[in-house]
Amino acid sequence: MKQLIKITLVLLALSLVANASIRESELREVQKAIVSKNIPNCVDPKSFYDKVYCAGKVYAVLDDNLNQIYKNLRKKLNKDQKNRLKKVQRFWIKDRDDKCASVNSSGITLNLTCASTKTLESIIYLDQMNKNPKDFDILLKEYKELR
Repeated sequence: MKQLIKITLVLLALSLVANASIRESELREVQKAIVSKNIPNCVDPKSFYDKVYCAGKVYAVLDDNLNQIYKNLRKKLNKDQKNRLKKVQRFWIKDRDDKCASVNSSGITLNLTCASTKTLESIIYLDQMNKNPKDFDILLKEYKELR
């Protein structure tokens, strides 16, 4: 019996790792599509300088994309759904800021990789809400729990 439980736990752990890698690959795929369309010279920057330069541009493009998707989604929602989405977005912004930025005596540090990843996650969820309005409640719940 203990052996069966161990095997089950190992399989569960492996499936979680597989799902995590699929999720990361989905994030990379969405980012590549957005960047390719808007700033193709930042798809695969080579030098350190270009990587730093592109990181800021990529984040700005992702943020613009997120804002557009959010505006389009709000047009489809009723008042209650808009209010619930707005509340979740406020939590998301606080979570993103808490995880991806810090303030110290030297100034503000923004981890653009973290901020881009969080923004891509939002893009994916809001896009799914746009495409599947009947699943809004389920997707909103998942989105809220994404931390």
